[in-house]
Amino acid sequence: GTRSEVGTAAVRRLLDVMRAQRPAIPVIEAWVDVRDPDVPTAVAAHRGPAVVAPLLLSTGYHVRVDLPAAIAERADVTLATPLGPDGALADVVAGGCGTPAGRQRQS
Repeated sequence: GTRSEVGTAAVRRLLDVMRAQRPAIPVIEAWVDVRDPDVPTAVAAHRGPAVVAPLLLSTGYHVRVDLPAAIAERADVTLATPLGPDGALADVVAGGCGTPAGRQRQS
């Protein structure tokens, strides 16, 4: 999670893109800490199979401990791999290096 409103808005934009790309699949916002709903609450409220997709850049404590615990009671819920670490993310970051903060690169 993040306390930053900018960070929260960025995650919500990503969720909106996911919803637009796969309208038949429910995309539910949930957070591992700081914000609500938390993952255990969202998983408990959801009926039917689900995939928890961690929007995390590493395989730290949340991925190894918190998220498996959040879905432990649900055989129909799967934990996907986190976004990172992944070489593609490093390429994205490296591609943005040298771009002044607050300015977007031109594609």
